[in-house]
Amino acid sequence: MAFSPDGKTIASGGGMERIQLWDAHTGKHKQTLTPPLTVPGQLRHIDDINSIAFSPDGKTIVSGSPDGTIRLWDVGTASCKVTFRGHSKPVKCVAFSPDGNTIVSGGGDSEIRLWNTATGELKLTLFGHTLRVMSVAFSPGGNTLASGGWEGNIHLWDLETGKHKKTFRGHTSLVNSVAFSPDGKMFVSGSLDCSVLLWDLAPSISQNRQ
Repeated sequence: MAFSPDGKTIASGGGMERIQLWDAHTGKHKQTLTPPLTVPGQLRHIDDINSIAFSPDGKTIVSGSPDGTIRLWDVGTASCKVTFRGHSKPVKCVAFSPDGNTIVSGGGDSEIRLWNTATGELKLTLFGHTLRVMSVAFSPGGNTLASGGWEGNIHLWDLETGKHKKTFRGHTSLVNSVAFSPDGKMFVSGSLDCSVLLWDLAPSISQNRQ
């Protein structure tokens, strides 16, 4: 699920290849994003949707699916704008960069891919995880990416160089959520081991465990 940037709309993905939009204040259903199919798999996912995110301007939604595809949806017209193909296994997580020009996807193939939002062109592939990539997050400045994996580690990436910066270890199970603080000086990771770790990026150490 995801909130729109203005907080007025909630998007939910799941079964039947559809994205549902809901009014966050009234709880009423607003819209279903499911364009008609002319060729099987051409416009919509051919499997359940398991990850979604709004663009910074709230006009576009990105979705990832177990079928290995990523789709961009126009909220206003409920149409599929661009399809991203490249992952060989299910797409577990997606996110927009702060400027909206780049989309990141993490897959069951252990790869992280960065895409041009406008064209769907693959810009960069990051290798470092040994198992599924479960969560991704851009830093507020958009130049750093954090990714959490099935193996329980968090990786930090320099997107200006495409190089791996550091591996953070502390969880004993998969990392299913990562998020940066607004100033970009810390990030938090959540795991299936029932712990939340807060990391200070200056000394690169864990600050808290709950």
